[in-house]
Amino acid sequence: MAYLNQKLKTAIERQDESTIEQLLECGADPNAFLSGEDIAPIHLGPGISKSITSLLLKYGGDPNLR
Repeated sequence: MAYLNQKLKTAIERQDESTIEQLLECGADPNAFLSGEDIAPIHLGPGISKSITSLLLKYGGDPNLR
């Protein structure tokens, strides 16, 4: 699962919405803190785009995650 979450982070950084949705459908967790980092994929969305943030929220992203 950690592999999917790392791929999700990369897809978010690249603004690749189709890959983001595929990874989320396969079980990537928008709330999972990434190894060695104090951020989760949900933290990246708002700084990149509304549509990516919407996707992360649609798949269970918690905007209040700390």
